[in-house]
Amino acid sequence: MKVLLFFISLLAFGAPKYGINATPLSKKNDFIRKSPAPDYWMLSPYYVGQDNDSSCSAATLVTLLNGVRLSSELTQKDELVTQASLREKFSDEKYKFSVCGDSALALANGVAQLGVSVKRFSEVLKGALDKLKIKYHEVKVVEIDHKNLKQSQKQLESILNENEKSNRDVVVLNFTQGILTGDEEGMIGHIALVGAYDAKNKMVLILDPDRKWYEPYWSPLNAVFKAVSDSRSDPKPGYVYLKLK
Repeated sequence: MKVLLFFISLLAFGAPKYGINATPLSKKNDFIRKSPAPDYWMLSPYYVGQDNDSSCSAATLVTLLNGVRLSSELTQKDELVTQASLREKFSDEKYKFSVCGDSALALANGVAQLGVSVKRFSEVLKGALDKLKIKYHEVKVVEIDHKNLKQSQKQLESILNENEKSNRDVVVLNFTQGILTGDEEGMIGHIALVGAYDAKNKMVLILDPDRKWYEPYWSPLNAVFKAVSDSRSDPKPGYVYLKLK
């Protein structure tokens, strides 16, 4: 009877806003209030939402690039990076049309598919860092080894632990969004920054650029790894690890 009532409720009122693998930051903020959380405080002032369905990478890049410029000597003439300036000044024509949100326009300009792969994201990131004269040691694509998933998960956990120590490195996830949010329409590739990692509880804070629907949310490490390693996120699943100078 309880199961029946549950499904009747779903039909009447819809599924919950967040699935079992996503807890909104507004409901779970002890870690941010009590821990240094260096990446969160570096990135959150610049956290923006994507301006169309294919521009999650652009919103993520804007947040990242503005955040890491904290260490640069900026002047009154230095504008913040926006999604418009990213497309026009800090990327290339192919990327511009990959995130335009218009498949017909993209195709007319030689881009067959909207959105970008994790490898392509890393290339655009490198180019933007160079154009903005932001110094970095490495932009690394960490690929998931499907022959040794346990080792790949341990590697992700190790990088997240290291990432939480300072704001001199950044993790960008490429993942199947719906695995975390519970939205069946979100079972596609999505790009977002890691805002923080709670090692004690093994929870990852996702700065999801899909701001039309979501605020930042915490997801269990196991679920995050499942979403990152899912082949719907990318033909060659993985994530980006940026190390700054």
